Amino acid sequence: MSLSDEQHKIIDEFLNWVAATARQKVPLVGTTRKMEGQGDFPDCLAMRLYTDTRTWLEVNVLVSEPKLRIGLATDSRTRNEEGEQLIEDSKDTLDEFLELGLADAGYEDDVYKMEHFHESGIFYFATHLDTENIEAFAEEDGIRQKAMQVVEGYALAFEEMLDEDF
Repeated sequence: MSLSDEQHKIIDEFLNWVAATARQKVPLVGTTRKMEGQGDFPDCLAMRLYTDTRTWLEVNVLVSEPKLRIGLATDSRTRNEEGEQLIEDSKDTLDEFLELGLADAGYEDDVYKMEHFHESGIFYFATHLDTENIEAFAEEDGIRQKAMQVVEGYALAFEEMLDEDF
């Protein structure tokens, strides 16, 4: 899908909002960096919210769908295995593990599916959020608020692992 200049601007502003809001709401976020063309989605645009040099929270706009992929990502097999162990030790399913993080962030009523996969050298614990169109990313409520809820949920769900870096 080819983006118009206006759609590219909407996504760019959305990703800038993600970075600024995450820095306010998620103390573990340090450096942020925009990325383009990740993995199986060469037309994606993403914001990486680094918690260390090998692990980050990611908000990825999959332009062709359009949908968001939000979650924890790492290019380190060791960090991935630490995340897997954290979930296994909790005795929760992936979805329940994320629900606990969401509840800790104050979003007790929100339920999202978590997937765990490896793509193009990166390990993901991620949630997909559908949106009707690119223009939805410009709205103050709706997908923006859901996206930040999921970012906060992942940060708190994996806080024990991420805190090791500080």
